[in-house]
This record gives sequence, structure tokens and C-alpha cells, in this order.
Amino acid sequence: LSAVDEGLFLIRRSAASYRIGEQQSPGVLQILGLSAALPAVDFLVAMAPFLSPAKQQEAENYLTLLNSATIKPKMVAALNPLELVNISVGYPPVEKYIQFRFTPVEQGKQDQYLVRIKDMTQETILAKQIEASEKRNQESTQMILSVLHIGPKLLADFLEGVDAELSTIEEILQSDKPAAQVMQRIEELYRAIHSIKGNASLLDLQLLVNASHDFEDKVEKIRERNAATWDDFIP
Repeated sequence: LSAVDEGLFLIRRSAASYRIGEQQSPGVLQILGLSAALPAVDFLVAMAPFLSPAKQQEAENYLTLLNSATIKPKMVAALNPLELVNISVGYPPVEKYIQFRFTPVEQGKQDQYLVRIKDMTQETILAKQIEASEKRNQESTQMILSVLHIGPKLLADFLEGVDAELSTIEEILQSDKPAAQVMQRIEELYRAIHSIKGNASLLDLQLLVNASHDFEDKVEKIRERNAATWDDFIP
């Protein structure tokens, strides 16, 4: 493994789980932001700093499956909960998207698996950006088509109402008063946002509906608390 550039290491069955082997490619250190090789301990223990509790539980169930004599090669890939994991590595922490793949060293046997890890951060971020761009384009197209079917007078009335509600929102959020006093007007803030959402929904302006709904949800969470700071109002 010392001549392999990508992140590779072995896990060997130990009782009901798997331990990491001592041989690891240099890519493991680079991808996981480590200064030394992964310790030769239980795989789940070594991965604990990188995985959320929920993901750890999924990985534990998966390793139990890998240990089963009935596991099929297609199932190894199809049921892998670590196919793409969002983790933080190194110090200061750097967010990455890492792919873990497991291949039996010998087909039909479950005693050893080759674990291949790959940094998928750039690919994942690019895919998310493309998806977000496509969504914005679809929403913009829908907005334009919706506006084309709205009469000039109705559109003018809608814009006038939105302008009034936005003025209210701006006046509340740009206040130089303490956040605690702004909380006293939280119902007024909520009504203004809800009004924009409701009127936009009547005109089928989904882009504005979605944006207003997201804002409304954030204000709703603040309403449920007895106190707030200005940080609560920052997007």
C-alpha cells in the first residue's frame, strides 16, 4: 500500500467488528487531515471523530452486515451509509465530503475488506452549485411566466403592498434598540412576512412564496423563545 496514492487501508474481522490494519496509503493521512496513520483499533472507534452519532450507528449496522455470510457484492455497495459523508478534518477544521467504499479482499469471504477513501469535496460542491443554479433558473422562469399572466393593476397593487410590508420589516430590524425590545414587535414582523407570502401565493409567485416561507420559519423559531439576541436575526 505504500506505493498507492489514493486513500487505502484494510480492515480485518475481530470478534463482531473490524479493526484497521497497520498498512495504510499516504492518501489516508492527506484526505483525513491526519499527522499520523490511523491507529490499529476498531474501525468505528477510529472513525468516531469524523462521524455524527447517527452516522456512527448506521456504520455499525453496516459492519454487522459486512460480517454476515449472506452478504452479496451488490449489497456491499448499495447499502453503504458512508458512500458520501460530510466531515470536518484537521485544525483549523476544514469541511470535506468523503467517500468510503468497501471491497472484500477475497470474494465470498468476510474476514477482510479493502477500504478506499476518496475526497469528493470539489465534485460535491460543484454538483450542489449546479443544482442550486438550475433551481434558481427554474424559479426565475416560473416567476416571469407568472408575472406575464398578472394584470398591470393587480401587479401594481401587489408591489405596493410588498413595499409597505418590507418597509415595516426594515424599520423593525434596523432599529437601534436592544434585541429584547425588538422582540416586543415580533408579532408585527411575523404578520408582515406572512402577508407577503400570502399575497405572492395568490398570484402564484412561487419564488417569493419560498423566500418568504423560509424567513417566516426563522421568525417563528424566534417567537417560540422567551428571549433573543441580534444574532438570532442574522441570516
